[in-house]
Amino acid sequence: MEVILNEDPSLPAIFTPYKDLLSYQVGSGGYTLMIPKEGSETYMWSKIGSFSEFSYPEPGMFPHTLGWRYGRGYTWSLMDYSGSGFWGDDLNPYGMDAYLGMLMYSTGRKLPEDVVTVHQLRIHFRRYAEEKGFIYAMLGFVERFGANTDALVHKIAGMDIGWEQSRGLYLEQDYEGAWPIITSVLDELFLLRTEALKAKDRALLWIYIIEWLTVSGTFLAAGFSVWTLMVRRRLYRGVPTTRLVQR
Repeated sequence: MEVILNEDPSLPAIFTPYKDLLSYQVGSGGYTLMIPKEGSETYMWSKIGSFSEFSYPEPGMFPHTLGWRYGRGYTWSLMDYSGSGFWGDDLNPYGMDAYLGMLMYSTGRKLPEDVVTVHQLRIHFRRYAEEKGFIYAMLGFVERFGANTDALVHKIAGMDIGWEQSRGLYLEQDYEGAWPIITSVLDELFLLRTEALKAKDRALLWIYIIEWLTVSGTFLAAGFSVWTLMVRRRLYRGVPTTRLVQR
């Protein structure tokens, strides 16, 4: 199936900013046939050659995404369901951005102009959460060996302040203001990750030394015992000559 974007300039610019960022080839699946009624707005069409009896507006085409205004509200109808097919990350990394654009328009918010920056902001927020979770897991592991991680925890708390500032600006749709803050915080977090790994290495250093000494000591003791008993035979007593042997 092929998805065709409606580039009518009279429509709100919800999907047109993603024109060159989306893949319009969709695989097979369960879909809903939607018939556009008067008053609805078609933002995208689906084109399937095997259904020539449907002609909205051409044979084999029917709506993929429909919008309809009810008073002050705005509703949407989708041929497939959100999070899969056309909207899924596997096919379209920007699919969920376009989906959120629908929600923003329905709630009267301003649509983003630089959709690439907004997409990267969301990636940065997700990456911050992932890196922070990794560092906390690493610090929890290090603390089991008696290491003091208070300094690193305080640094993370300071970074959370910057993250909250950037997130607040993002929710206010001040994307240009949010970008340098979250970028700087991520750079600091990557450096902190390196410190956490070094703390792990320092905490495990004595474990490695003790294990090495234990293995080496066991090896030396075993070697000394073998040398004494089997080679030098210092602990062996000579076998006396019996009368039977003398005879």
